[in-house]
Amino acid sequence: MYTSDTKKKPMNICMGSLFDNKLLDAFEFEISNMIPREYFEDKPEFDFNCQPVLIFQGEEFETNTEMNRLKIFLLDFYAQDLLEEVSITDLKKVIVFSSYQNNDNKCVKIRTFYASIINEYQISNYGLKEIGPSFDLTLRKTKISSEDEF
Repeated sequence: MYTSDTKKKPMNICMGSLFDNKLLDAFEFEISNMIPREYFEDKPEFDFNCQPVLIFQGEEFETNTEMNRLKIFLLDFYAQDLLEEVSITDLKKVIVFSSYQNNDNKCVKIRTFYASIINEYQISNYGLKEIGPSFDLTLRKTKISSEDEF
């Protein structure tokens, strides 16, 4: 991951994945509508190894090749441990990725939530509160590897 802020490309972030010393997939985004965590009222603390629940909204994550590879990249990026079982009460952090189109540009809204009231017996009312950071990413460039390399 690399970030930069220049006159030509303001608020730029580049992310990519490597395998066998080769660049597989790379994504370049413009960051907009950034709200840091400090601006949110609730600031819960999470365990270091707390795995977030990742939710992907939008059909582009399934139908568009670039967005599907971005989804796979984000799943790998946030993966920590391969868990066989998880207690539902440990699922406190929720990150939502929503895809949308903006003037022929592919965009992703990223929002982070805290599930304050969750237990094994009451799954329907889990009280999500936004805790930040929240921001939007507008896709500038991609470099997607071939299916054989992937």
